[in-house]
Amino acid sequence: QQHHKMHGFVIRVAPPMECLFVFRKSIQQERELRLPIKQGKFAPVSMRDVAHGWMKLMEKYQKHSFDELHQSHKHGIMCFTGPELIRGPELAEEASEALGTKIRFQHVSEDELCKYLKQTGELSREEIEGFVEMMYNIEKGHLEEQTKDLEKLVGKKPMRLRDFFEHHEDEFKPSQ
Repeated sequence: QQHHKMHGFVIRVAPPMECLFVFRKSIQQERELRLPIKQGKFAPVSMRDVAHGWMKLMEKYQKHSFDELHQSHKHGIMCFTGPELIRGPELAEEASEALGTKIRFQHVSEDELCKYLKQTGELSREEIEGFVEMMYNIEKGHLEEQTKDLEKLVGKKPMRLRDFFEHHEDEFKPSQ
């Protein structure tokens, strides 16, 4: 049995597209997406693509040591992101295009977001705190990164936001 000296390897994951499910009621009922991000950009990624990336990484690990993977990426870090950097208002535009109906963007405070998230009853207090912190970091520009790491690893572009909304149309489409 061969043992490998491990330096460590880190996978950073951009905010998941699936976080948008928590806004499905406001999109369906009010045709509105309320977020505390207006200027900050981020590259949301589908968790399906993240899982595919992990699978490919484990396949590579079967053939190579983590030392080799560590050396092939800057500081042993990969960042899985979606294919496009996007702001809050552009999220609503992508949803509008995919769903075939106008979805308005509403800039809200972090307190208003907290209130909305509590009302949904879908998240625990800790999850709400983490979600609001993620939005804060997006708005401040701390998550403004888009890489090709995932695309290079799996051999195809990750899912676009518009495709995500189209794929989950039944979850988001406003009632007529």
